Amino acid sequence: MLDIASPTSNYKIYKKLLRTGVDPTVPFLQIYLRQFFMLNEDQNPDYLRRGLINLQKRRVIYRELEEIRHFQNLKYNFTEVVDLVNFFENYETVDNEDFISVVRL
Repeated sequence: MLDIASPTSNYKIYKKLLRTGVDPTVPFLQIYLRQFFMLNEDQNPDYLRRGLINLQKRRVIYRELEEIRHFQNLKYNFTEVVDLVNFFENYETVDNEDFISVVRL
């Protein structure tokens, strides 16, 4: 598991498993957020010398966004479990004050 989640080579092993896995899949969003954070660091400027747009940075952002969009567009084929639906529809909640009074006992 540690090898899969290793940040080595920008999570190369994890991303390969994600692409070759069975869809639908829910990716670990923190990896993408980290990538966007790293892209916005000072060593990756928006503009290069003479005011040119850093197209390489834009390409990397586009690839990452497309990968996220791919997972968002996948359809999940859930089967309704009637007993579970009934449980949650009839579940009684407790307000905070009642909960605190129970916890203090």
